[in-house]
Amino acid sequence: MKKLLLTCALACATLAAGAQGIYQFADPGFEGEWRSSEEPGNGWNSFPSAGGSMASLGKGSSPKPSKVEGHNSSVAVKLYSNSIFGVKANGNLTTGKINMGNMTPANSANYNYTDRSSSDNSLRFAGRPDAVSFYAKFTPGSDNADQKARGQFILHDDCDYRDPEISDQSGNRVGKASVLIDACTDWTKYEGAFTYDKNSTPEVQYLLGSFTTNPTPGGSKGDELIIDDIHFIYYSTLRGVLYDPATIDFKEDVYNYTVDAEYNPINFYCAPKGAGATKELSYDENTGVLTVTVKGNDISVNPDNYTVYTFTFKTDSGTTDPDPDPDPDPDPNPDPDPEPEVKPLGTPVATLAELSNTETYAVYNDTYTAYLIYSEANSTSKVWTAEMSGSGDHALSNSAYAGEFDATAAAMSWMAIQYEGNFYLYNVGAQKFLTTPGYSGETGACTFSSNPVALQTSDLGNGWFAFSATGSEKDWVCAAPQLPNPISIWTTGDSGARWQFRPNPNVEYDAQIIAKYFTPSGISAVSNDTVANGMIYDLSGRQVGTLRKALPRGIYIQGGKKFFVK
Repeated sequence: MKKLLLTCALACATLAAGAQGIYQFADPGFEGEWRSSEEPGNGWNSFPSAGGSMASLGKGSSPKPSKVEGHNSSVAVKLYSNSIFGVKANGNLTTGKINMGNMTPANSANYNYTDRSSSDNSLRFAGRPDAVSFYAKFTPGSDNADQKARGQFILHDDCDYRDPEISDQSGNRVGKASVLIDACTDWTKYEGAFTYDKNSTPEVQYLLGSFTTNPTPGGSKGDELIIDDIHFIYYSTLRGVLYDPATIDFKEDVYNYTVDAEYNPINFYCAPKGAGATKELSYDENTGVLTVTVKGNDISVNPDNYTVYTFTFKTDSGTTDPDPDPDPDPDPNPDPDPEPEVKPLGTPVATLAELSNTETYAVYNDTYTAYLIYSEANSTSKVWTAEMSGSGDHALSNSAYAGEFDATAAAMSWMAIQYEGNFYLYNVGAQKFLTTPGYSGETGACTFSSNPVALQTSDLGNGWFAFSATGSEKDWVCAAPQLPNPISIWTTGDSGARWQFRPNPNVEYDAQIIAKYFTPSGISAVSNDTVANGMIYDLSGRQVGTLRKALPRGIYIQGGKKFFVK
């Protein structure tokens, strides 16, 4: 049931650096042909190719990498530190370029950086890894036996990013993994987790990786660091599963479950462990089996990196009468028409392109289990919530935030309208559009507008989205159980600001609002001279005759007014 490619197999993937970048190093073990005896090349650079105002003076005497016997291979790379004219110089290896701008090692003019002007000194990267692993040996110099070496990997957007990092580039960093390397004479495996500053991978992303014999520039001399087999890890498992009303004793490495309840997609939640992993849900009504397939972020180049979980739910199969009455007597007191069956919400859309102007959706936040709704009982102006829960320092400040979600209620259903490059959220029950305030030192309530309000959108990945009327940093729709306004505003990095669109088959879309605001400009403005002969037009502006009774079901225009044929 589980197919998860391990680290040792990742090295076998074909990973050429293309326009979109790579998921693994092309030469993780330094086995390829080196640029010279003193520098690996193949995506790794050191002092021989350094630049900067002091490069001509310093790089010739700076400590250079060399080949040594590897971890289960013939080649690894060795870095060392030394003293140059009494100045300590660290061993340094980077995917970028070394800038030598000052003879004092700790000076800010000395740094590694992504040099986008050179393909040899910049590494386009497509992945969103969860961790990085490598093998190392490290012998500290005699002047500081307790020191550590370091491997550091910084994902960043389209800029010449530096290491050591500078405050001016704080908004350019996507994620980072930093690993300290202890003294060890035998090959030791190290692994460091990535932490992310941004919720999605930018269109253009680079990796700036660096190994140094000391995290502090010029921190010591006489150190030796040997590195081999550097790989990025992409998780393809679930980290958690929740289902109400049943209890699922979930474990990441257990793949098959039996659930003592019938399946309702509204109540099932599962979260991938991987930062960039995706999940696919498929439910078989005949067997009651829900299949969840989790794919690692590198699935496009590593097709075996996926895990399959199954959840078997109860099914209502009914019973069969062995001797049915062929002509049952009519019921003298027939029951009234039964309540219509509530259909489950559909699978959340993965991209905004999947949204339809002729469907309705439940808009859902998983952090606080909150649905966006219109609640006439609580506020006719503010966007409200259903099923909201609090946590920790975000305790529920008003029990009204946790009201029941009703999939059949128009007030709890939204149209996600895309028209002429703009995006709108329209509540079917309120017959109004969502809008957000601007941040002015404090948050404010998201409200309803009678007129269309175009929203900025942000794709956060994995079927999660953020939206805002202004697009400013702190103006994004955010669930806030601890505030007087349950739907407020904050940054896209807040877990309350991520929203999901679940198709709702129980509520029809508002065709009138589409006809009123979201049709080609020439259609709604039918001139008065068309009234003379009673000509009827469809919403594409085509003439369809003059007799209403001859028309199929739909929306039409006659005499400058819209009407409906049922």
